Amino acid sequence: MKKVKEPHPPKKQSTAPAAPNELKRLVRYYLGEAYTPFLLCFLTSIILHTYIPLSFLPKFISIYMGLIVWGVGLGCVYWTFRKIYTEGHQWDPLKIESHNLIVTGPYHYTRNPMFISFIIVYLSFFIFVDNFWGIISILPLIKLLNIFVIKPREVKFREAHGEVYDEYHRCTARWI
Repeated sequence: MKKVKEPHPPKKQSTAPAAPNELKRLVRYYLGEAYTPFLLCFLTSIILHTYIPLSFLPKFISIYMGLIVWGVGLGCVYWTFRKIYTEGHQWDPLKIESHNLIVTGPYHYTRNPMFISFIIVYLSFFIFVDNFWGIISILPLIKLLNIFVIKPREVKFREAHGEVYDEYHRCTARWI
């Protein structure tokens, strides 16, 4: 009688943690999404304020100041989107190669008017609810955006637009 070979047992899944390089790749990937640093700093500020409340303004002042800053932020968002659409673009920052470089309007003053606009709106929320942790969190937010979002996109813009982007980079600040 012929002996039938049994199939090999399936390989066991490793329960070891991901290799450090894989973990770094995942962190870079998720922090490279523009919303992730905002979400991370936002949640951290809310949690800190829950356990260690830090207020800095009387309530009526924080409400009015928050609304004024919010209006400024929305105005900046509108100006930036309007410029993008009048140049004939769809706003898709991941398709950098297909964009013509916009260097007028808010882009004349900063290479990242959309991030500045969103930071102003972010700031307005924390002024409105009188959460000083949210205001403090703007510094790590800017750092995270610089490292994980803006610098990699600048490399892509440089590859896509060459010397035109280099000149724009020299003449225009990353922030303000």
